[in-house]
Amino acid sequence: MSLGNFQIDFEKIGYFSFQHIVSLIALFLLIPLALFLTNRFFPKSINLQLKILCISAWIAEITKIIVTYYTGNFTWKTILPLYFCSMFLYSSLFAAFSKNHTLKLIGNSCLMAGTIAGFFGVFYSPALKYYPVYTYLGAHTLIYHAVMIYGGILILFDNYYKPKLKDILYSNILFMTLTVAAIIANSFLDANYMFINTPLVGAPTYIIVDIFTEYLYPVIVVLSQTLLPFLIMLGLYKLTTLKQKKREPKKVLDTDLIEQEIEQVHIEN
Repeated sequence: MSLGNFQIDFEKIGYFSFQHIVSLIALFLLIPLALFLTNRFFPKSINLQLKILCISAWIAEITKIIVTYYTGNFTWKTILPLYFCSMFLYSSLFAAFSKNHTLKLIGNSCLMAGTIAGFFGVFYSPALKYYPVYTYLGAHTLIYHAVMIYGGILILFDNYYKPKLKDILYSNILFMTLTVAAIIANSFLDANYMFINTPLVGAPTYIIVDIFTEYLYPVIVVLSQTLLPFLIMLGLYKLTTLKQKKREPKKVLDTDLIEQEIEQVHIEN
């Protein structure tokens, strides 16, 4: 695939292989199904689900580090949880276990914003460049990012979390903390955490370099991650709730008509 000077060899990189496409289809069927079933049969279990997801994510992350070490691919340049997607590890911890209102708000707002990162991650995950989907490391990256999507949407059910525009300030507390930590790690380890220095190979973010040059890339990517995920999800939430509110008057009107018909029947009788 090519777009001007922007070229991607998907076959070489590992994105969109047959096994990847099959996995994507399965995940995008399972995520809405899981959301429907949990909302239908366990509507009051959101906090419990977040706790389970948080603990599971941390266990899977630690296991990933151990597997990476024993396969001989361990390196401090990539192993630290200092990526945009790593926010789920911390945000789920705050959202599920914290009793502090501010920390819980940071957790919930980051979980919601992380939905966009989850979508990006299931399509473009670094692990897919090196590990087949059927290996632990390949499966881990897909399932982890799918869980990010699930968790970010889950908290919007049943008014568990009602996002507001000002909440972007809270989500950025965690994001900027990770960004500063990534910059420090990058400088000491010659790494590329948060993909601040250079874009992920094969991902569309290389277009930023083509448009704004490599010198402006770090600024653009940080600003984009700071604003876009939260604002996109907030816009989708507002749009969905607006449609729901428009349906409510119709239901009330239909109920009134039914009551009037019943009264008319009583009068005639």
